[in-house]
Amino acid sequence: MQIKKMVKEYKSFEQDKPDELIQADLTRFNGLPILTMEDDHSRKFWAARLENETDDTIVDGILSIYMNKNTILF
Repeated sequence: MQIKKMVKEYKSFEQDKPDELIQADLTRFNGLPILTMEDDHSRKFWAARLENETDDTIVDGILSIYMNKNTILF
């Protein structure tokens, strides 16, 4: 019973809330860590330079970009 509910929710995820699917990538540019995020529905793009590549810094960067995604666009 639980699996059927999960499959049903998965099938409707993209249709009900397409703006909640965001892809995040971490890369280096000229030796600096760059966090990029893209909204898979609208194709909006955000980026931020990080101080380092520790887990905490990456999570903080993702949360910061996500919370301010309507104000910082590229």
